[in-house]
Amino acid sequence: MAITGNLSDFSLTDLMQVLKRGHKTGQLSVASPNGIHRIWIYQGRVVAAREPGRKMGLAEMLSEEELLSNRVLDKLTSRCDINEPLGVCLHRQGLITAQTLASLFRQQLRRAVYPLFALEEGGFEFDGIAMLPYGEMTGHSKGIMDVVIEGLRFIQNSSSSEINLLQPDQVLERTSLEIPLVKLAPLEWSVLEVLSTSPLRIHSVSQKLKEDLLEVRKICTRLHQVGLLQKSLLEVPGLIPVSVGLDYPLSRGSQRETSPVSTELGASPNLSLLSRLTSVLRGIR
Repeated sequence: MAITGNLSDFSLTDLMQVLKRGHKTGQLSVASPNGIHRIWIYQGRVVAAREPGRKMGLAEMLSEEELLSNRVLDKLTSRCDINEPLGVCLHRQGLITAQTLASLFRQQLRRAVYPLFALEEGGFEFDGIAMLPYGEMTGHSKGIMDVVIEGLRFIQNSSSSEINLLQPDQVLERTSLEIPLVKLAPLEWSVLEVLSTSPLRIHSVSQKLKEDLLEVRKICTRLHQVGLLQKSLLEVPGLIPVSVGLDYPLSRGSQRETSPVSTELGASPNLSLLSRLTSVLRGIR
């Protein structure tokens, strides 16, 4: 079974949340101007990724870093079990350290996954019966929502544009007071804690934390995108009430909703997200 669609209808952040909630296993292919990016997922965790233009992935990276030659790799891989990640096999033979494998996995994510969060359109396909690429795998993995958070950080830090950021006067509140099931940076935690007691404007959050307003706007935007924050309809001092119904896009353009992340933490079902997913599921075959 495959799920196909376009990022113009269903953002990568939304898609990743759906795959995470379903603990999916398979291969996600995403088209970018540079070619096809491939991401392999095992039970809701990213285990490998390959950027366009690469045929051997991990083996090419090992050669580029001058860690192992292709001749040595060809000889050594013959000793590996077909269902064993190449990185694990090489580490077991004492040819590469765990720290190096972790670094290579981070490179896979930076090159093949994080740039995709800047895309506003591009076809995608998730193949739930694709075989895992053990020759691509370092043995490391990362939870999907951690990948989403890091991908959004990567895009925001590499761009000076403020176009897609929430405005300073936007009022936000937490979607749940439960501990989020995602790894957050210290300042991201601080933003959540400030918003734990009552809704606040973003510029008020910045003032309370004595942190740069632009950085706080970036944090609020990505926490909003993954469903840890939502636009508040409650009144705060000096706030003109916001009209109900059309003011809460999870990523862009959707009606007010509760994200899939907050649903896991006890909030109401994300009906709008499921509605938009319907168009994607038409591509199931």
